Amino acid sequence: MRLFIGIKVPVNNCEQLQRAWTKIQTTPSDFRPIETEKWHFTLAFLGQVEEENIEILKHLLTLAVDSPPQGGFIFKDFETFPRKHPRYLVARAAAEPAKEWESYVDRMRDMISVAAPAMDRKPWIPHLTIGRAKKRRLLPRWNAPCEEIKWQQPFKICLIESLPSQDGANYKVVYEPPVKF
Repeated sequence: MRLFIGIKVPVNNCEQLQRAWTKIQTTPSDFRPIETEKWHFTLAFLGQVEEENIEILKHLLTLAVDSPPQGGFIFKDFETFPRKHPRYLVARAAAEPAKEWESYVDRMRDMISVAAPAMDRKPWIPHLTIGRAKKRRLLPRWNAPCEEIKWQQPFKICLIESLPSQDGANYKVVYEPPVKF
C-alpha cells in the first residue's frame, strides 16, 4: 500500500482558506485545482508499505501521535512548490509553536520508520497542496501573500492510503488513532 500520515483539515478551515484564495488577483496558469475534501497536511510520506507491516504501523502510530503540541498553523501566502521544480500550488503554513511541531513530527517519523523503511525523510514543511501542474509540466515560480489565517486544534491525524488515478490521487483513511489534544 502507498501510505502517508496526514492531518485532515476540518471543512470550516478549508472554506476559510478557499475564500482567501479567491481574493488573489493573478495566479499561475497550467494548474489543476484539488478538491477541498482532499486537502491535508502531510506529516510523513511512507511510500510503499508491505501488508504484513500495517498492524505494527497502526500500533506505532498510536504511540507516536499520542499528544501533539498545543497550537496550530498560520497561513500567510500561496506559492508554487518546491522551489527548484515547482509542480504544486500550495498554501504555505507556519506551525505554531514551530520547534514543538518539528520535534513532534521527527519523533513520530523515528518511531514508525521500523514499519515503513521507505519513508521520505526530507525536512517537514507545513503546507496544503491546493493545485497540481498539468501533466508533464512545471509551474512558474510564483508567490502571493494572503490575509493571515490561523487554524487551531483539534485536527485528525490519520494513516492514509494514496490511490493513484487519472485525476491525481484519491485518498482513503486506513486508520485514525486516538489523539489527546
